[in-house]
Amino acid sequence: MVKKGHLAMSNTVIPISFDPPESYLLDIEVLPMAVFKHRLDDTIAHTQRALFYVIFVVEKGELTHAVDSVTYRCQANDCIVIKPNQIHQFSNQLDWDGWVLLFSPNLLLSHSKEEEILYQLPTSFSLNASLFNTCINHLRTMSDDTRLNGHKIEANTLLRHQLSALLVRLRLADELFTFNLDADEIRAARFKRFRLLLESHFETEHQVGFYADQLGLSHKTLNRLCLQMVNASAKSLITDRIVLEAKRLLVHTTLPIQSIGDALSFDEVSNFVKLFKKHTQSTPRQFRIQHNSIRL
Repeated sequence: MVKKGHLAMSNTVIPISFDPPESYLLDIEVLPMAVFKHRLDDTIAHTQRALFYVIFVVEKGELTHAVDSVTYRCQANDCIVIKPNQIHQFSNQLDWDGWVLLFSPNLLLSHSKEEEILYQLPTSFSLNASLFNTCINHLRTMSDDTRLNGHKIEANTLLRHQLSALLVRLRLADELFTFNLDADEIRAARFKRFRLLLESHFETEHQVGFYADQLGLSHKTLNRLCLQMVNASAKSLITDRIVLEAKRLLVHTTLPIQSIGDALSFDEVSNFVKLFKKHTQSTPRQFRIQHNSIRL
């Protein structure tokens, strides 16, 4: 059963790239937890910003992991999905067994449907017993196939297809998940472009009109596209990204609140505080104190 909470995360954020052993040529790794533990070094104690995808599947024991200032406590049959640029931290307890799936975003560049599934998957969720056993067997097969490391192109192709199948299985874990796997490819490509634009410009561009213009769409069409793809308006996606970055800066830096508002292109700090409180039910100062990371 997945439980959420709050755990103080250290201020130092270490960017971590997808960097398998030098002799390993593939864009995806599938590791039993026992093997993964041997990989961990002193960085395990630090807060990390992963630049790749990480999926944990817990077979036994309990995994406690903080992602973007929220702590998830997972037991057998639970999963955690960490997306590129999310800030996360391991707990000191590594007495759980299961599987760790690591893969570069490059693996999915031309596979927008898989990217959209990953975008939609919640950070943590549970699998029923039947689906869990199927996924574990799937991971074991993928792990075996990584031994084809000497055949990079063929092995990456095989593992990409296996990853696609696994993601569909994980998608089935959430009955409320509404992403349409048969969505028109043009619509999926447009939404992907919007997300990339948002990631590049959210700090300075807060209006839907900017993104619509860049995409050659009307405000109404872009909003409809977002609602079709993720059941959220374009404006709410923009605001969510701004608020997420504000949370990261509040928890993981010592920047004054005024400076954070400036970094996110708010003309007045009062406007930043108002937006943040509207979407988090707390002021930036309250949020910072609550997460026990910064002393004002």
